[in-house]
Amino acid sequence: MLKISLPSALALLALTLPVFSAATRKDEVSPVRKGKKGKVAIEITATRQKPQPKLKSQATKKLTRLHPQAQTKMNAALKDMQAAGVCPTITSAYRSSAQQDDLYRCAHRHHCRARRGIYSARKPGTSLHEAGLAVDFADVAHGKKRRHLTREGQKIVKVMQKHGFKWRYGLKDPAHFELEPRVAGYKSEKQAISAAQRRELQQRIVAKKTAHSLSKAKARRRNA
Repeated sequence: MLKISLPSALALLALTLPVFSAATRKDEVSPVRKGKKGKVAIEITATRQKPQPKLKSQATKKLTRLHPQAQTKMNAALKDMQAAGVCPTITSAYRSSAQQDDLYRCAHRHHCRARRGIYSARKPGTSLHEAGLAVDFADVAHGKKRRHLTREGQKIVKVMQKHGFKWRYGLKDPAHFELEPRVAGYKSEKQAISAAQRRELQQRIVAKKTAHSLSKAKARRRNA
């Protein structure tokens, strides 16, 4: 077998690469490495697949306060969207009753609604966003009077329905998807919302007590 020194092999490789580069467009040539007894080994590896789009960090951050059942289903849905090449923008998920009231008031003022891109909003105490069972997406549809699903919106609707979310209002409010209360163990929307409001109140009480305890601890350290 003909033995080729490393410098000669590298020079030969540099001359021949342009010749077979067209034939290896679909392949990737790995760096040349030295084999046994000074032989030169060239590895041809398949081109790496195009990486899937990464989910935006806000897409997952907004889900942390959803009902656990809705959160699990949403995480699964987001993985499917990612596999389908969709990087959704989540505009709203859980809302407190105060936030729902603010949105409701805005939805009834034309300039505010247009500025914030709001389709509609239910009265406080009646929205499944307050129960942590609803999610809104951006760019699901386009057009004002005659709305149409975008290409990305078509995929979002399909995936969300696959994972049990209803596209309740269709093109009247294309951004909105929700999980039925019974799926999360509630008999009605009112029961689901009331339970979330109680959790919100308890969390506020705990946060207030924690802040008070920390304030006392800092005061003791200063006086020590």
